[in-house]
Amino acid sequence: MPVLSRVASFVSNLFRQQQQEQQLEDEISSYLQMLIDDKVKAGAAPADARRQALLEMEGVTQVKEKVRDVRSAAWFHSFLQDVRYGARLMMKRPAFTLFALLTLAIGIGTNTAIFSVVNAVLLEPLPYSDSGRLAIVWSVFKSAGLERAPASGHALAELRSRSRLFQDFGGIWVGSGALTGKGEPEQIKLGQVTSNFFSVLSAKPALGRLFLPEEEGGRGAAVTSVTDDSLGQVLAVYKVQLAVYVGRMPAQA
Repeated sequence: MPVLSRVASFVSNLFRQQQQEQQLEDEISSYLQMLIDDKVKAGAAPADARRQALLEMEGVTQVKEKVRDVRSAAWFHSFLQDVRYGARLMMKRPAFTLFALLTLAIGIGTNTAIFSVVNAVLLEPLPYSDSGRLAIVWSVFKSAGLERAPASGHALAELRSRSRLFQDFGGIWVGSGALTGKGEPEQIKLGQVTSNFFSVLSAKPALGRLFLPEEEGGRGAAVTSVTDDSLGQVLAVYKVQLAVYVGRMPAQA
């Protein structure tokens, strides 16, 4: 059956149910009467003819159910009946209904939150080019019970000089501090990185430039992700001048 014919049949059965039922009733009644007439002509009594006709048809109700099952919208009508039946049961037991709805809401909310975390951490690719080639390197200090600790600068230098499996290594050590020197002090997050950290991620600055190799270690340059008007200004944390702003990274590097 063509797709358009299937759609037309579904719509007809869906919105013309009463008319369809009346037509079904008329057709079955006509067929039953035809069988009765044939058996009466064959010499059977009217009552016996009707009984024999019903047995031959295997029951009027059974025939109706078979016809309904093959209609295009039969499953939808069955679904609506189940919904109405369930709604009536819930209206009779409001306390149980409220408890069930709260349980469903908590379950759905919990699953949504878990999936959001899993999707962001495990499934969603990192917002960098060739993110599949990136790997995180940790230090393990079993004596201190630390299974995942940031690699030290010395360990990073050793990896850079000895490893042949990776193209390059970039390091970051995260901390915090109070930004001073311009208005009220502001608590900010700080990341001390190697000069090649952003190039390892293939990240480009939105303004200014990235770090130079000679600026690595000690006081040097800084990159911000907050404002555009900080370029060239001195970064002071707890009134100690650490670096000069040289660039700004986009919100999503």
